[in-house]
Amino acid sequence: MEQRTIKLNFALTLADIREGIPTSQARPIPQWRRLLGLFGWLFFLVCLLFWWFVSNLQTNITPNVQPIVPRPDMDDLWLVLLPTLMPVVVIACSYATTLLKGAMTTEFSEPAAVSKRNSVLARANSIIIMIVSFVGIWLLMHPQFVWSWTPSRPKIVVLAVGPWAVLCILLIALAPVSRRLKLRTLWNTTPSIRRPNNVEINQDGMVTIDARVSCRYRWNHFVRYSETANLLRLHMEDHRILLIPKRAINPDEMLPLRALICENIPEGKFILSDPRFQVVIPESRHPVTDRADTASL
Repeated sequence: MEQRTIKLNFALTLADIREGIPTSQARPIPQWRRLLGLFGWLFFLVCLLFWWFVSNLQTNITPNVQPIVPRPDMDDLWLVLLPTLMPVVVIACSYATTLLKGAMTTEFSEPAAVSKRNSVLARANSIIIMIVSFVGIWLLMHPQFVWSWTPSRPKIVVLAVGPWAVLCILLIALAPVSRRLKLRTLWNTTPSIRRPNNVEINQDGMVTIDARVSCRYRWNHFVRYSETANLLRLHMEDHRILLIPKRAINPDEMLPLRALICENIPEGKFILSDPRFQVVIPESRHPVTDRADTASL
């Protein structure tokens, strides 16, 4: 009996890359692990509060009999600020350089021009780091540049921890921007992603053909499959991913394609609530969906 071959023709878009890649490099975290991590942090904070409460209780009950050593009236501000500020500036400069490399790379940039520009940015970053390090060490080693101040303990803590807190907040705030720039850089610097693809899928595996490259994949090369609102994703054993847009699949071919995938790839889950494809996945030896999802169809 002749086996059926499903033929697809499509070209990926930047929106497909943004939808398919962010969660493709790692397995989804189970809900119980997220809750366990949340309870772990809550338990840590409760322990800190309990330790603080016990310490204050002991201080109030037991008088402090140790002699109190008075703090000096004046300190050098550079000795508190620079050891913290210097590494923060170095990390911020390197991160800004990475963002600039991604922001300045376009789809029409020549590879030689991109390499030259990235080299210039890397050298500028190195020069800034060297200047910051030299100025910081100079100020720390020369007593004539003492910045005298009269600190309290909270002020010292704020100046020592504050730059790191500001850096963490900036990194968290800029994480979405960084992710989008990385994906756009991948799109702009990888012509093979933008080329139209012809894909043939059958029981033996699949073949992808574009204008320059032809690749044959056997089913055992894929370790997992998943689905988003607009894509089918086949995860390979070398951590790469093959994206199949749903717009390239005829509605009457969706059921055979899903059946081929779930029968030949050992792990994964489909989204059965997609209103565009009201299909029922046939029974297979691999679990595909939860019972609740299947019963709802």
